Amino acid sequence: MTVRTKELITNAILGNDFLSHLPTAQIREIVDCMYEVQYGTASTIIREGDVGSLMFVMEGKHIKRIVNVLNV
Repeated sequence: MTVRTKELITNAILGNDFLSHLPTAQIREIVDCMYEVQYGTASTIIREGDVGSLMFVMEGKHIKRIVNVLNV
């Protein structure tokens, strides 16, 4: 992982209301555990309402937010 990528992730964490209060050492541990994954243009990365245990830091100019309303 490049230094620029680590800085991007660290800044994303520090800009998050929930995560920004973590100790610096803990933020460093989170960043060190993260890795880059690239998805195709039409890929669904996460759906609103899904239960999740992963943290995503996304970089890009065009990220669309599409919400599907389901009648359950």
